[in-house]
Amino acid sequence: WGRGTAAEASEEVLPKVAEVSNELLQQFHEDELSEWARAHAAAGRILSESQDLSRKHAQSAVQACQLGKISAEVETSCRSTLAVRLSESGKTAEALEVLKVAQELNPTSTELKDMAAKLTQKDNDKKSSSTKEALKSLKQEVNDSLDANDAAGLRMLLQEIDALPLTWEVASETAIGKEVGKCAKHSDATVAEPAKAIISKLHRLAKTERPMWVR
Repeated sequence: WGRGTAAEASEEVLPKVAEVSNELLQQFHEDELSEWARAHAAAGRILSESQDLSRKHAQSAVQACQLGKISAEVETSCRSTLAVRLSESGKTAEALEVLKVAQELNPTSTELKDMAAKLTQKDNDKKSSSTKEALKSLKQEVNDSLDANDAAGLRMLLQEIDALPLTWEVASETAIGKEVGKCAKHSDATVAEPAKAIISKLHRLAKTERPMWVR
């Protein structure tokens, strides 16, 4: 056998995690449910190199914690492991929700606080990147609608811009204010008024979020 075949055979040795219904888990005694959670939490940590398998074990552990009285220590471990795996797969918002409960169980943990801070920053960066891409596309559409004097199209685009999670940094980098400013001067009040409202929002963001050295 070649090395590739051996590696594939090695991967196949890893067992799959069977999904167990809540109804079945609820039939466990309290000590059995606790051992179930401990075992899956340990497997989740040990199998860290296999992200998908580790995540499934951690999810099984958290599932048990939600159904019975599991010690705070075990549940915190389960949730922190699951949060890491979810973050690695790009699900930062879901990871933060899982970690939030762990912090409630152990509010003094510095490790959990640091993890939450990193996940929050990662989630904000992800949202910021997504918003930037959306604004870049909307800028071109706004310009096209202005050239075509499409008031209905501009109203719809302004609604989309207003619905985005705007920040001063994102607005500054995309210079979306330039296109919105053009809309604010439009002869149609149904276009100009919502554009002016967005401009006001951008001014507020500049006052509250813009770094002092930029002002």
